[in-house]
Amino acid sequence: CPHCSSQLEILNQRVKSGRLASLEIINISVQPERAEQYGVRSVPWLRLQEYEFEGAQSATQIDHWLDLIDENNGQREYLAYQFQNNQLDKIIARVWQQPALLRTLLTLASDPLTDMKVQLGISAVMEELQATELLRRCIPELALLCQHNEARIRTQGAYYLSLTRDAQAEPCLRELLHDPDSEVRATAQEALSDLSAG
Repeated sequence: CPHCSSQLEILNQRVKSGRLASLEIINISVQPERAEQYGVRSVPWLRLQEYEFEGAQSATQIDHWLDLIDENNGQREYLAYQFQNNQLDKIIARVWQQPALLRTLLTLASDPLTDMKVQLGISAVMEELQATELLRRCIPELALLCQHNEARIRTQGAYYLSLTRDAQAEPCLRELLHDPDSEVRATAQEALSDLSAG
């Protein structure tokens, strides 16, 4: 595979320069069970600590992710990367395994610069978590979304609160009934109806 050999060359250079401490290479035609173990469906496949990548990564991309790992600052960006690469199922599985990631998703949701595909993906995760204890524990963070200066984000916050199906969300939603934005008010009203029905 020409892509695997070029990927290998980049990674070997990072080992020689000390950016990578070690490199494990698996030929899945020889060890197909390892592909199954890691859930590999296409090659090249790369894991840098907990971050997994399908398809060839350029030297610049690899260096970028190594920098984020060094700074312990990559979770938000990696989640955005996964959404942009249609890996919703993987994100949902990660959130169940690492509940703290839900709060990271909410910081992405509160950022006006987060692109629409990522925002839609966050909504899909919230819908998957509907009426779960995991989502209920985030009511304080969801309430913060409802105080955002952007109406679009307040609307999202109201919708996410409705998904908790928890009466604790009610006071925040009632405040939004007086929001200056009509869409926020309408979403809050619908959310309150959902809470009383649920």
